[in-house]
Amino acid sequence: MEKNENKKKKELKRIVFYTEDMAELTGKSKRGARKALEPVRFVYGKGPYDLLLIREVCEYFDWDIEEIKQKLMDG
Repeated sequence: MEKNENKKKKELKRIVFYTEDMAELTGKSKRGARKALEPVRFVYGKGPYDLLLIREVCEYFDWDIEEIKQKLMDG
């Protein structure tokens, strides 16, 4: 076996996008991040306590989902 076969690819295990993720990715405060996510919630018909998916946020902002997942893993 080659060494590369023994290495497991690290993957993001979660699918939920949190306000803290938006704050970290954009440099906004938590309040600013919440405000930035409001239109995403509206477009997807989600209430203030419903969870947003990483996919939904990436689609709305036209972000590359793989790049965002990598940034969230690197944290």
